[in-house]
Amino acid sequence: MSTGRSIPVATVLLLALNMALAIATLFEPDLTERFGFRADSPELLTAVTGLFLHANLVHLLGNMVFLAAVGTAAESATGSLRFLLVYVGGGLAGVVAHWLVLRSLPESAPLIGASGAIAAVVAYYAFRYRAVKITLFPRLAPTVAALAVVWISLQVLGGFWALGAPAGTAYWAHLGGFVWGLALSFALRKPDAGQAQMAHSAIRQMWLRSPEAVRKAAERHLQQHPADIAVLWQLADAYERLGELEQENTTLLQVVRVAGGQERAVALLRLTENGSLSQVPAADRRRYALPLADSDPELSRTLLRSVWQEETATDQRADAGLELAGLLSSEDPERNDILQRLAEDYKYHPATKLAQTRGWIP
Repeated sequence: MSTGRSIPVATVLLLALNMALAIATLFEPDLTERFGFRADSPELLTAVTGLFLHANLVHLLGNMVFLAAVGTAAESATGSLRFLLVYVGGGLAGVVAHWLVLRSLPESAPLIGASGAIAAVVAYYAFRYRAVKITLFPRLAPTVAALAVVWISLQVLGGFWALGAPAGTAYWAHLGGFVWGLALSFALRKPDAGQAQMAHSAIRQMWLRSPEAVRKAAERHLQQHPADIAVLWQLADAYERLGELEQENTTLLQVVRVAGGQERAVALLRLTENGSLSQVPAADRRRYALPLADSDPELSRTLLRSVWQEETATDQRADAGLELAGLLSSEDPERNDILQRLAEDYKYHPATKLAQTRGWIP
C-alpha cells in the first residue's frame, strides 16, 4: 500500500526561474555579461545570479534535463528545504571553487549556469539513493547510479573538449558542487523518504529469493524503523508464507497500532481471519469499530461483537453491546437478544440506562 508523492515545488520553481531568465536573455543578450560571476572581480550578487543564466539552448537544456529528472526525485525523497540547501549551496560551492582557481588571472570569462548546483544534487542523491529508479519515459527507468554515471561522463567529455580554452576551467565549478553534494550526503544522515524507498525496493527484491530472505531483511529494517508500515506488511506476508502464525499476528498487531484508516482495517480483518482478534485489547476494538461503521459496517459489527461475546471484557461488554445494537436493524434477533441481556445482566449500567432513554428497552 502506498501514498502519492507531493509536488516537488522547489524543483518546479527552479525550472521556471531558469527558463524565464533564458527567455529574458533572448531579449537582453548582455545579461550574461552583466550578471555572470567573474573571478577577477567577485561579487555576492553575481555569484547567485550567475547560477540561473546559461550561455545557449544546449547549455540550458543539458542542465534542465538533469534538474527535472534527478531534482524531482531528490526533492520528493529528501524534502524541499534540504533539497534547496543541496542545490543552492552546491551552486555557490562551485562558484567558490571556480574563483579559487581563476582569481589570479587578470581577466576571465563570466561563470554562468546551474552546473555546480546540478553536480551537488547528482552527488548527494546518487550517494544516498543509488539503487532507486527514476522513470524518464515509459519503459525507461534507470537507477540514480546510472544517471550519475551518465552525468559524470558528460562532464569528463566536456572537460576534455574545452581543455585549453578559458571557459574550460568552469568545470572546477562542477567539481566544487559535486564535493558539496558528497559532503552533505555524509552530514545529513537523518533517514528520509528516499532511504525508505530504497529499503522498500531492496526488500521487494528479496521475494525473488525466498520469504525467509524477506523476513530477515524486513526485521533488520524494522529495528531502526519500527513504524514503517510498508515493511511491516512485507514482514507479515513473509510470516504468512512461512506458516509462522504467531509472528504474523504480532506484526499485524503492530500495523494496527501504528496505522490508521484502511491500513488498520485490513490488519484487523486479517487478525479476524486468523482467529486472533482477541489479541487486540477490548477497549481498542471498540475504539476502532466506531469509525468503521460507515466505511466497513461488517468489520465494525465484528469488532463490537467480539467484545460483547468476550466474558472477560467486563468493563467493555455493556458499552460494546449498546453500540452493536445501534448498528443492527430493529428486526434483527441478535439486537433483541443483546438488549434483553443488557436489561437482565447490566440493569444499572449506564449503557442500559441509555438504551432505555432511547426507547430500545421498555
